[in-house]
Amino acid sequence: MLFSLHNKLPKFCRRKTFSAIKEAALYLPAIVAALLFKLPVIALANDAGTNERLQTIDVVAEIPETGEVLHEEFTGSYQHLDQARLNRGDVSLAEIVAQESGVQSRQSGGFGTFSSITVRAATAAQTGVYLDGIQLNSGGNAVIDLSLLDLLHADSVDIYRGATPVQLGTGSIGGAINVRSPDAGDETNTRLLLGFGSFNTQRAQVLHSSRHNSWDITGAASLHQSDNDYVFLDNNGTPLNSADDTRQSRNNAAANRVSSLAKAGVQWNENSRSDFLFQATSRDLGLPETRNNADNRASLASDNVRLRLSYTQNQIGNWNSRHSFFIHNDNELFDDRLSQIGLGAQLQESENTTTGAISFWEHIGDFATTSLHAELRQEQQDANNLLEGNFDYQVERTAVNATLQSVLYFAGEKLLVTPALQFQSNDDNYRRITRLDNDQRSSRQLSPKLGVRFDHSESLSLRANI
Repeated sequence: MLFSLHNKLPKFCRRKTFSAIKEAALYLPAIVAALLFKLPVIALANDAGTNERLQTIDVVAEIPETGEVLHEEFTGSYQHLDQARLNRGDVSLAEIVAQESGVQSRQSGGFGTFSSITVRAATAAQTGVYLDGIQLNSGGNAVIDLSLLDLLHADSVDIYRGATPVQLGTGSIGGAINVRSPDAGDETNTRLLLGFGSFNTQRAQVLHSSRHNSWDITGAASLHQSDNDYVFLDNNGTPLNSADDTRQSRNNAAANRVSSLAKAGVQWNENSRSDFLFQATSRDLGLPETRNNADNRASLASDNVRLRLSYTQNQIGNWNSRHSFFIHNDNELFDDRLSQIGLGAQLQESENTTTGAISFWEHIGDFATTSLHAELRQEQQDANNLLEGNFDYQVERTAVNATLQSVLYFAGEKLLVTPALQFQSNDDNYRRITRLDNDQRSSRQLSPKLGVRFDHSESLSLRANI
């Protein structure tokens, strides 16, 4: 079923995505070797020349989650949704998040159709969406389609309204949504779910997580499809004339989605750990048109791939650190060659690729915690008109973001004051390929931030951020 469903996607859309995966795979051996085997090599080098016999030790100790948001030190407004809230199969991730105050979701149809999230009346482009603390939004893909995030890939969700924690880097006007992927627990866990519903909706999901000495692994796969041929009242484009109204089934609204997730982590000792994450989603979506024509063939094919490698090293002097390398690739193909829903025949492909590195450092003192978050991102968008070549263009952005923050404790840690300084740098380069048009733009911004929180009691907390 996976093979047949996957082969429904256009070849050139898949070619772009798999090309990006192939290019990323070229760097994996060196990166994995550097991250996963750095410490053992150092240990062997230190013991070289000695006659002592090395003993094998199984390390099972857990280290603190360096780089994760500590809500005890956050002065903004937030909401945490745990696994119990997310353990549902009848709704989407966007629908669950939208149940919280200050959050709205917009969806264009049934299962698999485009859905977005806004916080505090900001636009969807002004709301950051993160996967394990790494932002998915980019200059070429400002609005994240949450229908591509499988609920099976979410272990918890944190909603931040307005102010954004330093661990997430650059803040957005509305706030941020941070989706945490599932981790392996102390016990082996396997879940299998089969579902059937209205409109020929079918679903098959499996998730497995386990620990093996110092290693922990998590894997998930999901197949989900629906015809979305629900019955609706068609007013035939004449809302004031009910005589020509008819009830029809929605045409060309089927959605097919295949997603997978793979995570692996190794605990070297109580102060160091390496993690790997691979997540991929492929979706084929029919696009209905206003007159509900039965011969409509317009479609949208979407593929995205997320790859992340992280290395955590604590107790470097008085500092803890976490370093991550990531690649995101998003590919979309809009096919309306018969000019059934748009203005003229279109066959448009868009690819967004983001490559970056994040370095997070924190110093925990008796009266203050100091954190430094530095991120380098290289974003590129390629848009190609596959019917006519005179509208192809390429946009590149190099972004540098750095935030320095201190959390100061007063009154027995009931009063928190968090001054911060944030630096943002963007260098954009636009190039229209066929006409050789070039346009460059640069921006630099240094922004101070200040947060205050006073915990009067367990039921009363006063917060202010500027």
